[in-house]
Amino acid sequence: MKESLLKFRKEGMLAILSIVFIYFIFHITGIGCPIKYVTGFSCPGCGMTRAMWSLLHFDFAQAFYYHPMWPLPILWLAAFIFRWKLGKVYKWIVIAFAVAFLVTYIIRMFTGPEEVVSFAPESGAIGRLIKYFINQYD
Repeated sequence: MKESLLKFRKEGMLAILSIVFIYFIFHITGIGCPIKYVTGFSCPGCGMTRAMWSLLHFDFAQAFYYHPMWPLPILWLAAFIFRWKLGKVYKWIVIAFAVAFLVTYIIRMFTGPEEVVSFAPESGAIGRLIKYFINQYD
């Protein structure tokens, strides 16, 4: 039990450090969100980092503006920590959160603030490559 807890902590710290490193690389290269950079449209979690940053400053309205589902990662973390107590209910919590995120994503793609959520495939790396190759043969 103690060894598995220690392994869990090491893996968790490694995961957190990896995410921070990758985020740092994306930040200094100007990529920002890799999904948006490649595809040209926002991912379901777009705005979540800014929402959490606003939350750290106790600006709940701004957090909601950036991502209305900002409480879900916090609630999921609590459920994850106590998943052994929740049993099979944990699986349904994860499914419910995923569905809520997906529904919110679809709604935000049509109604969300453009500076947070966007759909511009032509501005993504794939769209730019396609445009480049089309222009090469015109």
